[in-house]
Amino acid sequence: MKKIITLILCFIFVFAVLGCKDKTDNDTNENESSANQNSSERETDDDGIELADGTIIYFEGAISPDAKIEFKDENNNVLLTTESILKVSARYFPEGCYGIQLEFNENGIEKFKTLTEQNLGKPIHIFIDGQLISSPIVQDVIYDGIVNIINYSFEKEDIFELYDSLT
Repeated sequence: MKKIITLILCFIFVFAVLGCKDKTDNDTNENESSANQNSSERETDDDGIELADGTIIYFEGAISPDAKIEFKDENNNVLLTTESILKVSARYFPEGCYGIQLEFNENGIEKFKTLTEQNLGKPIHIFIDGQLISSPIVQDVIYDGIVNIINYSFEKEDIFELYDSLT
C-alpha cells in the first residue's frame, strides 16, 4: 500500500492529454506502423488492445466500491467522489506515457462539466485514499466526462498496480 501511495503521489493529473514526451524512437516507429493499419484496434505484444490512434488499453473495468477518489475545490469542498466514476482503465498513450483513465457515469459527466465550468483557472485537488495526488489548474470545460491521470516516468507495471488498487 505504501508503494501505491508513493506512486499515486507522483502522478500528474491532466484534464486532457496535451502531449507526453516520446520515450524512445521505437515507440514512435510502433505508433507510425500502427497508424498505417486499416483496423481500428489490434492486439499488441503486451496483451493490450491498440486503438487506431495508437493508445493501448491494457485493462478496463468497473471502479471498486472500496476505492476512494475525491475531487475538491480550493476551499476543500468535495465536488465529486468515486460514486460518480463508471470505469477505470490502464493505458499507454501514443505520445509516450502511461496513465490511468477515469470515465464518469451520466451523473458524474454533468457534475464534472459543472465542476470545470465553475473552476476555470482554479486548482482542483484530487485525492485517492485520502492522499493528495495532484492539484491541476482547470484549463478548459470538460464535456465528455473522461479524465486522464498520466505520469511521464511510470512504467507499465506501475500503472497495473494502481489499476489493481482502484478495481
